[in-house]
Amino acid sequence: MRYQQIKDILQHLHQAHQQLGERYQLWQRQQPAERSRLLLDFMIQREKEATRHAAQLQQSLTASLQEIWVDIQTDGQFAGALASLPQPVPDSTEGILEQAVALDEALIAELEVMARHLDEEGLQGWCAGIVQEERTRQHQLVHNAHRLDDV
Repeated sequence: MRYQQIKDILQHLHQAHQQLGERYQLWQRQQPAERSRLLLDFMIQREKEATRHAAQLQQSLTASLQEIWVDIQTDGQFAGALASLPQPVPDSTEGILEQAVALDEALIAELEVMARHLDEEGLQGWCAGIVQEERTRQHQLVHNAHRLDDV
């Protein structure tokens, strides 16, 4: 994928979380186990919040910052990971969590590539901050999934 402006990066982040939420909703509808549906409900809410946060990030940047030319190319790891998800739906919380972490890792890897290719130090720090937020979200997901298993 190619990103030519900062707004393209933010739009990708927004769309990625939206796609994850939609995928988790599909999984939830197909899931017979109550515990797995509870985990997926948590994950759906998590993605809705991340989608709102990405939209807020985009709104918080001035138009001139959003239109900074960046010309970054990635290999589309996230889109590939999303497209190659196994069918049928994972039937355990461990399987669901494993797939979710793999998707998060693909998104984080793309964001890290973007951060490395930003020319301005301030923009690199800004994108590195987004990467750190995504890593924190991933850690919280794993932690909360394990807490669900303890219940």
